[in-house]
Amino acid sequence: MADQRACYVILTVDDDSRITVDFRKVDYDIDKEIELAQMNNLPYINLYEHLRKTGFTVTHDQKLLKKVNSKYHYKREVRNFFEK
Repeated sequence: MADQRACYVILTVDDDSRITVDFRKVDYDIDKEIELAQMNNLPYINLYEHLRKTGFTVTHDQKLLKKVNSKYHYKREVRNFFEK
């Protein structure tokens, strides 16, 4: 994930049912993306910012996730969400 550009695909099916797939990448403002995520109170914002800026995820780091869940009370937040 070192290439942090946004990506999409154009899928074309011709009259003979042949398929062409064209992958595209476009630049976008990562700082604005992070700002938008912060404004919308995205959970795990620090980890999301790390992912967007470096391309590296930490979702399998159980020790770190436990620490972050505790610090930001995500466990309680999820429990409250599902009790509604």
